[in-house]
Amino acid sequence: FAHLINVDFFNDLLELLKKIMVGPQIEDDNENSSRRVDTRRTLNIDLKDFYTQMYKILMPLALNPYMEQNENKRMQKTIINDNKDEIKYSNNFSVSSEKQLLMEGFDYMFFKKRTIPIERSAAFLKRLSISCLNWPSETVLICLEKMQKMIQKQSRLDALLISDDRICNGIYRADLDDPELCNPLATNLWELCLLENHYDPKVRAMATSLATFIPNSEKSV
Repeated sequence: FAHLINVDFFNDLLELLKKIMVGPQIEDDNENSSRRVDTRRTLNIDLKDFYTQMYKILMPLALNPYMEQNENKRMQKTIINDNKDEIKYSNNFSVSSEKQLLMEGFDYMFFKKRTIPIERSAAFLKRLSISCLNWPSETVLICLEKMQKMIQKQSRLDALLISDDRICNGIYRADLDDPELCNPLATNLWELCLLENHYDPKVRAMATSLATFIPNSEKSV
C-alpha cells in the first residue's frame, strides 16, 4: 500500500525507516527496497543508507552456515471474546531463508532501477565474490548468475574481470562498510580463480564462465 501514501510524507517516512534499521535485518532491508522501487518514478531521494546497510550485512552472512535453511516459527495469541473469556490460538508459519531474502533484496536494488553508480555496483560485486568463498554451493551458483547479469547490465564492471596489472588510484579497502569509499575498481575478482577449483562441478563451470565473460555492449546500460 506504499503507493497510497501521500508523497509529501515520504521523506519523513524514509527517515523513520533508517532509524529502525538496526542490526543485520534482511527482511527490513527488502521491505524498504520494495517501497523504494514502487515510488522511484515519483520521488528523487537519496537511498544510499539502504545500500550501505545491505552491503554491511554481506560479510556476517558469509559466516552463516545455515543461510539456506527456512525457519519454522510458531505465533501464539490470546483474544478475549464478548463473554470476557480468554481464547488462545497458535499458528505455525515458515520464514524465508536468509539466502532467499538476500537474493530478493539484491534484485530490488540492482535490477529494478535503471541507473546505479559504477562504484556502488563494483563494491557489491567484490563483496559478493568474497562471500561466495564461504557460502553453500546452491547460494554460490545463484550469486554468480546475478553477478554476471550485473556485469551485462553495466559493461564497465568487466574491469573487475581483468587480471593484468593496471594503474589504479589507491587500494581496495575491504575493511570499510561503505560501498562508496572502499575503492572497488582498484582490485579484481580474484576469488573466481579459487571458485574454479570448487568441489561442486557446477560452481567450477559457472566461475570459469564468469571469469571469461564479455558483456554484450548492445544490452548494457
